[in-house]
Amino acid sequence: MEIAVTTDDAEPYLPEFEAFLAEFSEESDRAGAVLAGAYLDELLRELLSTSMIQRKSEVDDLLGSEKKIDRPLSSFSSRTRASFCMGLISSSEYADLKHIRAIRNRFAHAQQGCSFADPQVVKSCRALVLPRLAAEMNVPPDGGERNWFNVSVALSAAFISHRIAQVRTRRPETPKDIKPGGLGYGSTGG
Repeated sequence: MEIAVTTDDAEPYLPEFEAFLAEFSEESDRAGAVLAGAYLDELLRELLSTSMIQRKSEVDDLLGSEKKIDRPLSSFSSRTRASFCMGLISSSEYADLKHIRAIRNRFAHAQQGCSFADPQVVKSCRALVLPRLAAEMNVPPDGGERNWFNVSVALSAAFISHRIAQVRTRRPETPKDIKPGGLGYGSTGG
């Protein structure tokens, strides 16, 4: 899937994205992994909500909010799967988001000593697809697993932000209600 990100599409998200990258790149391995997961989870929420009708309470009941946390699409996993199934993210992005979530979970649930040298984390980092895309674009991700993770997170965030901007231009509306006789039933035509 070819993605052309233009400055116009990404511009509303640049300050937020730049702030995230600045903080993210300075964090410890554990904090960086957890922060990356939280940031991408929120971007997926935005992508999904932008793809839905403009009925905030109904969308929040489905996606969750600060007040409604236990909802069908309130987890990083369910938002990732829904975004893929709705055709909002590519299969490469879907694969990387699943690996990023696994890495985030490993760091979040490890009692101590987890790093990007952890065998489970190394395995997930080496399975990331998007850093290979960056390498094909002559932007080789060096610096080991943490850098591969960082590249995948940055590309995922950029692609999702771009999609949010694209979807905003064609946001769905609630269909008009059907009125009696509106389907042609019940008329007594002659």
